[in-house]
Amino acid sequence: MESKITRILRTAAVVLAAASASACNGEEPGSESVALRLMQTTLSFGNAASSQNIAYKASGRPYIDGDCSWASCEVSSMESGGGVITVSVMKNEEFVQRTATFTVKLVLTGESAVFTVSQQPGDMVDAGLATQEPGIVSNDATAFLAGFGMGYNLGNHFDSHDRGMICDYNGDGVEEWWDGGTPSAATYKTLYSRGFHSIRIPVTWSKHMGPAPDYAIDPAFLDLVAQNVLWARDAGFRVIVNMHHDDASSWDKDGNKVFQNWLDVESAAADGAKKAEISDRYAKVWRQIAERFRDEGDYLMLECFNEVNDGGWGWSRSFRSDPTAQTSILNEWLQLFVDTVRSTGGGNATRWLGVSGYCANPAFVMDYIELPYDSVPGRLAVAIHDYDPSSYTIGDGDYPQWGHTAKTGPSEDEQTYIATVKALYDKFIVNNIPVYAGEAGCKNKSGEIPIAFKKYYLEYTWRAFTAYGMPLFLWDGGTESVQGDAHGFMSHNTGDYINSVTRDYVEAIYRAVYTPKSDDYSLKTIYNNAPRLD
Repeated sequence: MESKITRILRTAAVVLAAASASACNGEEPGSESVALRLMQTTLSFGNAASSQNIAYKASGRPYIDGDCSWASCEVSSMESGGGVITVSVMKNEEFVQRTATFTVKLVLTGESAVFTVSQQPGDMVDAGLATQEPGIVSNDATAFLAGFGMGYNLGNHFDSHDRGMICDYNGDGVEEWWDGGTPSAATYKTLYSRGFHSIRIPVTWSKHMGPAPDYAIDPAFLDLVAQNVLWARDAGFRVIVNMHHDDASSWDKDGNKVFQNWLDVESAAADGAKKAEISDRYAKVWRQIAERFRDEGDYLMLECFNEVNDGGWGWSRSFRSDPTAQTSILNEWLQLFVDTVRSTGGGNATRWLGVSGYCANPAFVMDYIELPYDSVPGRLAVAIHDYDPSSYTIGDGDYPQWGHTAKTGPSEDEQTYIATVKALYDKFIVNNIPVYAGEAGCKNKSGEIPIAFKKYYLEYTWRAFTAYGMPLFLWDGGTESVQGDAHGFMSHNTGDYINSVTRDYVEAIYRAVYTPKSDDYSLKTIYNNAPRLD
């Protein structure tokens, strides 16, 4: 049993401990207890760095608990019965309002109180044309294009070839596809559910084509292409079928051309007999394709060719010395394409047709294309390809970043990009001629920073074209590889995202295409939320 002396000593120790704790917390022993109370429970800041004070009442010195990287708090003064807490915030360089909550506590009494700090968004940068979404004209061109939504390419599938012939790397006579995919009806349904509402199915016809004079296309291959077109139709897509790598060429490491497929504009420009031979073949191939699809509805478009050029992509000596020697032939082939398709009748008599120009390069198309005469007015759409700047998006370009916040990127940025978009709009859309980018996108990137910049590039560029009423078709080779010019977003087997990174890319494009303009979302907000390396 505890003795009386022991009880007295233990009580004295508790009193002394309490007095000591009270002194440590700013309390005077024997002073009247004051309940913890904050004179304010909310503080609002502008977006600049600044400080504000909150007065408090308490019988001791409080401590402040809160996890926040942009705001800090300290007890800046204290007197009997209360004091002042100073709250300091850093400049807000983000473009969203931010908030944080802090808890004020007294150890001795266990009391606590909460206050909230909020800060206004940073100021948006107005970068002129690069951040503007203009009101676009209302005409037949914009009405037609509005139905395309997000566009998609089943790339590296039917366009696969090995120097113009089938890919048969195993030597067993069975055709192989660059994408390794086997699309099915389910593939197209899933693609559509992810927001893609139009699809371009590129086809290289040469590998399944017989000799002169008929150049007969293998019916089994034509049926396989048609089956995919019908699957896409049934899933809800608008569909484009084209003539793709029939114009392909390849070069060795010394710059010598080692392969040129049959749609050869350089030879046609140099030799009249060769031009006549190629033109005859072009018309006969397109007649077969058109007749196979003559009874399909307006959901289907046919597109003249892919990226016809002499292999120099506009930089060859022959092209630069006299561009029209080659571009005039392309214009003749455009007329031949339109006349041939229209002559097959049925749905082709009024079907929308896609026409393009040299390399499908926007600048060359704007400079040199001559729209062919069409017996049905207002049924031609101009196709371009958009990989600007190519040093960032395709080939062996190794820039990891793009845009006005990039530290290691090409000189062409948002200002350069939007100038091309507006030029296309002014030349074609304003004059009631639809324009679409039949291919667009960016090669696969690896690493956190390159991935962030690619996501930004995709969202900005898709929003830019959307703001001017023009759709883009994402080039997707269906591969995860990050080597060379590999593009992969969706599986060509399942139709779903290849992985979580490609999901983020596609969701960024989805936002850009389908989100209405508002104070919270626009080309300006995308621009101002570009990745920052500071």
